[in-house]
Amino acid sequence: MRYKVATHRKTANVTISFRVVDVESGEVVITKTLKSKKEAVGNYSEGVDIAGIAYQKIELPPDSELLEKAVDEAITDLGHHVLSRFQNLQESYLNTAETLKKKGEIEPVAEKYMAAVVTEEVKNIKSPVTENARRELDRWLKQSENYPI
Repeated sequence: MRYKVATHRKTANVTISFRVVDVESGEVVITKTLKSKKEAVGNYSEGVDIAGIAYQKIELPPDSELLEKAVDEAITDLGHHVLSRFQNLQESYLNTAETLKKKGEIEPVAEKYMAAVVTEEVKNIKSPVTENARRELDRWLKQSENYPI
């Protein structure tokens, strides 16, 4: 007595490549290729009534559903990579201001300190970053009043 038994496998692959460019400096800050793979396996059995072997219908999701899951996973991963860059943006502004200050650049320093303060105000948080930025900005403004350009 013969009957068919089979295993079917469906695979959905998604690859996303992206770059994040800092518009101020033109520098590429993130370059990534993300891959997502979803797989579904289904078993099938023809069944034989005489032998008491039950018919087993193959159950696999549609291709579109499998692809949608792979795309969702890739996009979620993409979001985490991109948003992590902006998670502590105020700290990045403060660090950039400190670097510019050491180089002797005056105007961009004030811009970066203000950006740090505004970023925290938009996020509705207060931290030492804001306090440091405000203190440095006040000091810079007082210093520029004493030495007009």
